[in-house]
Amino acid sequence: MTEAAFLSRKGMATAAGGNDTMIRSELVQTLAAENPDLSLRDIEALVTTFFDEITKRLALGGRVELRGFGAFSTSTKHMRHDAAIDNFL
Repeated sequence: MTEAAFLSRKGMATAAGGNDTMIRSELVQTLAAENPDLSLRDIEALVTTFFDEITKRLALGGRVELRGFGAFSTSTKHMRHDAAIDNFL
């Protein structure tokens, strides 16, 4: 199944050129609609915990992998040496 077909089936397709950004509150509302047996408070707690745990792992220098979605990690970039700056100073 293509990504577009999956999104369409889930009711999440966007029009071409439309807004394809989902904010946290929209995620909570989507999960609430798909899980009527859970309270809104429980879903909000779940989403908060989910993002807090990802944030903690990344802050500790870890890696987060969500199968079928992507992998996230942080890295330290060293300062670049630029000869043009040396000539300027």
